[in-house]
Amino acid sequence: MPITATSFGTIADQEITAFTLQNDSGMLVKILDYGGIISELHTPGRNGSADVVLGYDSLAGYIPNPAYMGAIVGRFANRIQGAQFTLNGVTRHLDANEPPNHLHGGFHGFHTHRWQAEPYIDQKDFCLRLTRRSPDGEGGYPGNLDAVVIYRLSADNTLVFDITAISDQDTPVSITQHSYFNLAGHDSGDICGQQLHIYANTITESDNALLPTGRILPVAGTPFDFNSLAAINPNHPDLVSGYDVNYVVSGIPGILRPAAKLHDPKSGRTLKISTTKPGIQLYDGTHLTALQIAGKNNTRYPKWGGLCLETQHFPDAVNQPEFPSPILKAGEQYSHTTVFSFDVV
Repeated sequence: MPITATSFGTIADQEITAFTLQNDSGMLVKILDYGGIISELHTPGRNGSADVVLGYDSLAGYIPNPAYMGAIVGRFANRIQGAQFTLNGVTRHLDANEPPNHLHGGFHGFHTHRWQAEPYIDQKDFCLRLTRRSPDGEGGYPGNLDAVVIYRLSADNTLVFDITAISDQDTPVSITQHSYFNLAGHDSGDICGQQLHIYANTITESDNALLPTGRILPVAGTPFDFNSLAAINPNHPDLVSGYDVNYVVSGIPGILRPAAKLHDPKSGRTLKISTTKPGIQLYDGTHLTALQIAGKNNTRYPKWGGLCLETQHFPDAVNQPEFPSPILKAGEQYSHTTVFSFDVV
């Protein structure tokens, strides 16, 4: 059976279900209706299949989920300075869950909710549709926002993450998928030595609080230059604290285009990411050790144990008039597609 559903525990008297999508090409994806979390992603390599996303064995790990492992993040991914913004002449105060700033939708962001789930098959693709209403005032955001996320697994080992949303008030929206990838396997150690290519010539400069200064800087000649496939080295002497930076994806926002490529030389696994969003955040998992995360199969995830490639609007874009606008107008449709394509080379 290409789509199965099993119980993954209960929270607040609600049963949480894990949906498994599996194709005939050796790829398996397990998705929870809690937070839209990708809890497992098995994909072939030269010497067999491996689960290449970090996560937990049980729901108990995902309820605090301080690292947002595998989750749908929203209403606005990344940071908003001072946990506030002004829109249509009204200043909105958001959850200051990373004081004094706002991070990843606040205390009760999209990753903390059970979504309505509908598995189905469409033209031989195995799909899971997740829907929820983010009510007016959730996290401090204006408007009732109705969001739809579709995960689609194809026979060619492509996983599509497709999002639409509509609001009854103007509101900022930037929804992303927050999986931590380690193409050698989630329990294989750190990602140092795996190779990365990011299709971007520039980054948004950030301060010590990881908030953008408003400046766009070239990557050429810096440790942030991944314009060709290069080994990941978060311990680079010119880096202050590893990689946690937003890249300006080359090409036209709104058009699906290459954003990143990740390759593990040992297993041959390769992940190609395309997106319609203007930016992609590279985070190298620097703080995984500090969070003391006990993951799947009792794995103690190390520093740099997995990396995130989060397709998004730029951080704090709602307070940066020079950045592409993240404002969704009332009655209009938000749309975002990111494609994860896996291969062995």
